[in-house]
Formats: sequence, structure tokens, C-alpha cells
Amino acid sequence: MSFFCCWAWVALPPCSAMPCSATTTKATTMLDYVLGGLTLAILLGYLTYALVKPERF
Repeated sequence: MSFFCCWAWVALPPCSAMPCSATTTKATTMLDYVLGGLTLAILLGYLTYALVKPERF
């Protein structure tokens, strides 16, 4: 997990380099959680389907 945090720190300039507010940071964090949850649900559904119907794969 720390690899991704460090990569984001390198890829994106820190918040002090561009104007942003606590609301923007909070919205970005919420978006991260939503996208992570959606990815997890899709992956879990796909793997469950592949486990139940292995002949299709």
C-alpha cells in the first residue's frame, strides 16, 4: 500500500504546489473509496462466477 502512496506523491505535485482545499481532498478520498469498492465488487463477482462456472473459462 505504501508503494502506491509514494507513487502518487511522485506523480502528483503536493497540495501546497497548487491551490486545493480540505473539501477537494475529502472528495478525492471519497472517490478513491468508491472506485476501490466498485473494483472490489466487480473482481469478487467475476472470480465467484469463474469458481461456480469453471467450464466457461
